[in-house]
Amino acid sequence: MPSNQPTLCGPEAALDFFRVAYYQLGVRKGKFLSIDVFGDGQDFVTEIGFYHLSDAKDRAVGEGKYIVLWKKTTNGWKRFRDSFSPNQ
Repeated sequence: MPSNQPTLCGPEAALDFFRVAYYQLGVRKGKFLSIDVFGDGQDFVTEIGFYHLSDAKDRAVGEGKYIVLWKKTTNGWKRFRDSFSPNQ
């Protein structure tokens, strides 16, 4: 759920999102810092944290915060919902 954009749905939409980040924004590195994970651990848990993105020369491309809702499946924990908000 990128800000100021429609919700991404399906594997092709996610792939397009990462193509834009790589080819148009120049993102080459991402650092993610989880600051909390909470929930009952039965079906869902929530993760919140901060991110920092940089290009190939380690110049800042973006930073912000995120929240991910994880869902337990028969194949393990999978991202169920993901939203982020840039600081800029």
